[in-house]
Amino acid sequence: MIVEDSETQVVVLRHILEGQGWETTCLGNAEEALEWLTSTGEKNFPNLIIIDYHLPGIQGDELCRRLKLNINTRSIPTLILTIDTNEESEKKALESGADDFILKHTDEDIFILKIKSLLRKAKSSHILFTLGSAIFKRSRILVVDNAPDYLGYIEKALNEDGIQIEKAIISDEAILRLENERFDCAVLNIKMPEINGIEICRKALEKRDTIKDPLLILMLTANESKEEMMQALEAGADDFVAKSSDISIIKARLFALLRRKFIQEDNIRIFEELKEKEMEVERSRIEKSAAEAKAVLAERLLNIVEQLEEEIEERKKMEEKIKNYSHELERSNKELESFAYVASHDLQEPLRAISSYLQLVEKRYKNLLDDKGRDFIERAVNGARRMQDMINDLLVYSRISTRPISVEPRSFDDILDRAITNLNAAIERSKAIITRDPLPTIPCDESQVIRLFQNLLSNSIKFCDKPHPIIQISAQEKPNKNQTVFSIKDNGIGIENEYKESIFKIFNRLHGRGKYPGTGIGLAICQKIVGLHGGKMWVESEPGIGSTFYFSVLHSTEANK
Repeated sequence: MIVEDSETQVVVLRHILEGQGWETTCLGNAEEALEWLTSTGEKNFPNLIIIDYHLPGIQGDELCRRLKLNINTRSIPTLILTIDTNEESEKKALESGADDFILKHTDEDIFILKIKSLLRKAKSSHILFTLGSAIFKRSRILVVDNAPDYLGYIEKALNEDGIQIEKAIISDEAILRLENERFDCAVLNIKMPEINGIEICRKALEKRDTIKDPLLILMLTANESKEEMMQALEAGADDFVAKSSDISIIKARLFALLRRKFIQEDNIRIFEELKEKEMEVERSRIEKSAAEAKAVLAERLLNIVEQLEEEIEERKKMEEKIKNYSHELERSNKELESFAYVASHDLQEPLRAISSYLQLVEKRYKNLLDDKGRDFIERAVNGARRMQDMINDLLVYSRISTRPISVEPRSFDDILDRAITNLNAAIERSKAIITRDPLPTIPCDESQVIRLFQNLLSNSIKFCDKPHPIIQISAQEKPNKNQTVFSIKDNGIGIENEYKESIFKIFNRLHGRGKYPGTGIGLAICQKIVGLHGGKMWVESEPGIGSTFYFSVLHSTEANK
């Protein structure tokens, strides 16, 4: 920020500064500058403020004083420009809080180096310092000069202002003390017989980034030549002043450096205190939130415990009901099995008697009956036989539901062999051709799966209008579903789509008994066997082409049980 009422001077300053890549904001008087700082917000504050000493209204030194009294702007470096060459103006400018004072006709290179020095301090001020316990402290300064008389002169002048002065004549001693002791500032003579002030400055500032307290450097010069000034600033010195200057000017330069250091430290202390208070407020808020959350959580946990207790009680009641239902079901199954056995036995006896007597009548009185009478007797005998077959199939169906299955790992190749052996007569009579793929070993109830294959193969042979029934048996494992899917494909008469579900229902027949014999229970028995093994059964078919019956069997013994 440039605060300057001369448009010509503004043009010159902007040319120099923007030529270095710095962005500038120009304001014509102190009032405008204060208003701009108030409205722009802290995030957009300038890194440096250059102020003309002679401004309309509020003077430059008064503007600088106001900036230093405000906690938000006090750490912004300030540089006062003036055309006055008298020492009194320089003294007033520095006493107002300015970080540096420079004449408007100063060499451009020196002017740029001054600004770089101030910007370097501004950039590091917020990270380099750590506060001690004391807010106010006595400044401690090391003065290095090979002239004992000048050291005594400086010591006497600064002691009057309460500053603690340490002296060093030898350069090596100065470097050692600067590395191992804490000083607020070092006043170095640029011309020394062994190691000059420039070298001492470089060595001392090598540890600037590693020490907790920053070290400020004020370089003393015998003459204010441009070369010496540039060397001092480039080495890292914060300011320079001629040894021949009035002691008040030297003190003003030194106090300007110390004042900036202490303002920075005070800012950090205030920031740390505010941060600690914010953290304390945040801790209190978190503790309060935690306590509230804990109370809510405790209430929720209590509700959950109560709900769990209720659910446990309900589950116990349900388990008791299931236990009772299980006993009742077991009893019912036993009664059903007993009833089925008795019913089948009691029904088969009169059926056998009816069939026997009808056959006896046919044998003894055959010559006395006409064709119609013999046909009646034959129909009655066939009906009794069908009734007997139906009763036997019903008995099988009921036993599948009521008797527990015995599940053990079995070879399905062996099971299929036994089923084919049981159907040898039908296979030879129909000249059926049966092909097969290797089948796996899976836990199952052997007798029931034999019946399953037997029923399906029997159907494929029975429901075929071709000269030779062709049957293909295969299996495909489904590891991701823990099951194997078996298929029995034939070249039979096929099934219409509308009957693909109903054929598995008990007593459901699609054809007359005269053409295709059977009770209509076989596929219902097959579906029940598959269900007891944890699987499903379905059919894919095309009329006139053939059918493929599929059924799945779970691999897990526990699931089968």
